[in-house]
Amino acid sequence: MIANADAQLERAGDIVERLRDFLRHKEVRMQSLELDPLIERTIELIGWFASQRQVELRFTSGSAGLWLLGDPIQLEQVMVNLICNGVQAIDEAEMPEQRVTIATCSRRETFAL
Repeated sequence: MIANADAQLERAGDIVERLRDFLRHKEVRMQSLELDPLIERTIELIGWFASQRQVELRFTSGSAGLWLLGDPIQLEQVMVNLICNGVQAIDEAEMPEQRVTIATCSRRETFAL
């Protein structure tokens, strides 16, 4: 429990630091990240949130070994927001199955923005 609280505090500090950098127009900290561990860490961080609402979080990986280039804190924050939104929607809708499933897949496609 204490280790989890410590991890939450450290993550909050990282988020505040990144927000300060963003507001000061500093460079985003891009690095190579493996997708599955990033998702697993995110689920660990918000497990208590889903548990309080009796919503199960399930992760199914179809992308083992898939790497991304991005800011780990920003990517994690996006996932936290999306998963928490899903948990809240399931909870408020009083669905018979209280579960949010996060699934990944790997395709050989190139996306251009």
